[in-house]
Amino acid sequence: MSDFWKYVILVIIGYACGNFNFARILSKLRKNKITDSGSGNPGTMNMLRTHGALLAATTLFFDALKAAVPALIGFLWLGNGEYFSTESMIPMLTGGVSAVVGHIFPVVYKFKGGKGIASTFGLFMMLNPIPGVIIFVVSFVAFYFIKIGSVASFMFIYSFAIWHTIMPETRASWIALVLIWGIVALDTYAHRENIKRLLTNSERITSFKEGVQKDIQRIRDKKAEKLENFEPKEEEIKDKYQRKIDKTEEINKNAEEEKKKMLDELRMEILQEELEKQKNNEN
Repeated sequence: MSDFWKYVILVIIGYACGNFNFARILSKLRKNKITDSGSGNPGTMNMLRTHGALLAATTLFFDALKAAVPALIGFLWLGNGEYFSTESMIPMLTGGVSAVVGHIFPVVYKFKGGKGIASTFGLFMMLNPIPGVIIFVVSFVAFYFIKIGSVASFMFIYSFAIWHTIMPETRASWIALVLIWGIVALDTYAHRENIKRLLTNSERITSFKEGVQKDIQRIRDKKAEKLENFEPKEEEIKDKYQRKIDKTEEINKNAEEEKKKMLDELRMEILQEELEKQKNNEN
């Protein structure tokens, strides 16, 4: 099979992976469609606002993974075996970019998808993990304090794209440069409404701390629900063993009666002894 057809198959695999929207899938488990909640966007930030930090982090992981996997396939199938090389970078970018396109324009959801940041994160982490982690941590800290997801997202994708552009491996290939900045441009286009709100100072606030608090409250609610559901079970147990309970109560009652009878007999014996002593003393 020629490299051309391998690339065609890689694009199809990447796009197909991108069509799996984990925000939609995970929100259904909570019986609350993410597209009907918050901003309506099926992505990590809306999951954080709606369902809390745990599901948001899970969404981020799987949306990143669906771009990382095609990138890895590209490296293993069409790369030259050298991870940080121009020849390996192009197939990795091809697979990953196809997944991001599939995420933003999924055919299975009538081309209405997310905004591509999580999937771009997965692709960039595959290209170069160490700077990817560093830039991600810096962007996350910025998001924690400024509480505006779109700004943190732009910080991540533009910082990584600029950093990768100055790398010799990337500068050696105009195709790699086009793919990297093409995906950054596509992510930016997907955030066009966010950019309008940023310019008018009306962008949504998203608090990671509040997302964590939602998870804590959900755990507390589940514990309270378990306690409420325990009462009927306790009644069922009591009904099931009612005969044993009644028998135990009867035994206890008989024991009390026996105890009372013995005490009465003892009192009578003592009384009789006292009477006999008094009679002897009088004689």
